[in-house]
Amino acid sequence: MKAVSKWFYLGAFFAALTLTSCDGHLDDTERKQAVKDDVQADGYYDDLISETDDIQTLILEDKSGNQNGSKDGSKTYTIVTNPDGSRDITVTFVNYTNLNFANSHVKNGIVNIHVTGTPDSTVFIRVITFTNFTIDGNQIWGTITVTKVSPTVTTIQIANGQINFTDGTTYTRQGTKTRTQIDGMLTPSIWDNVYQVTGSFTGTNRQGFNYSHEVITPLVRYMSYRYFVSGILELEVGNRDIVIDFGDGTLDNLVDITINGTTYPDVPLTH
Repeated sequence: MKAVSKWFYLGAFFAALTLTSCDGHLDDTERKQAVKDDVQADGYYDDLISETDDIQTLILEDKSGNQNGSKDGSKTYTIVTNPDGSRDITVTFVNYTNLNFANSHVKNGIVNIHVTGTPDSTVFIRVITFTNFTIDGNQIWGTITVTKVSPTVTTIQIANGQINFTDGTTYTRQGTKTRTQIDGMLTPSIWDNVYQVTGSFTGTNRQGFNYSHEVITPLVRYMSYRYFVSGILELEVGNRDIVIDFGDGTLDNLVDITINGTTYPDVPLTH
């Protein structure tokens, strides 16, 4: 019995050691890829919120009754007004590419938006879900709740977020961020808006590692551009901290990535 106990504990020790080693076994090339994957996931969800921001202008144009129509041909919508005044908007995408959005993705499927209030009212909440919806062939899941805090501030909560990529990998995401508009308030178009973003997310990345994503210095995004252009993000993957510096505001698709004290400058973000 004592011999069994000894071998049992010895085996458990080495098993724990192996698991610990595997948890931190990502090399710097893999960690840089983890950064790109995180930025890609963030971009997909931000792209979707941009689309719903675009649709919200329809609510201001017609505040009563039901509505059907088309935006840009391959994006069609229906708006149903409920007895309590809320609205259910169904947006259908068919090989849709938004020409207002630089390096835009191809979208297919249905986005469902339950809307309480209007953009110009005190209460304005959008709950977004998906039906067979893909971006560039990658399937998007989850519930996004966008809540107006003030005329220039919204919170964005992602629950049960998951991206199923065409190569069989998955990326999960949950958390909340705050988006503050800092420019573009004086024009009717949303596509010249500029936002500062703070917040944090957690999940499991495409390599199967748990991660945490936290904004250290507010990130800045132009509505019509795919990537953040400034700010600092800290990403923890495989028990290692990775710091991503998005730069000085230049629209160049480049970031500086620092891993364990080593900085890799001008890493391209391409998806």
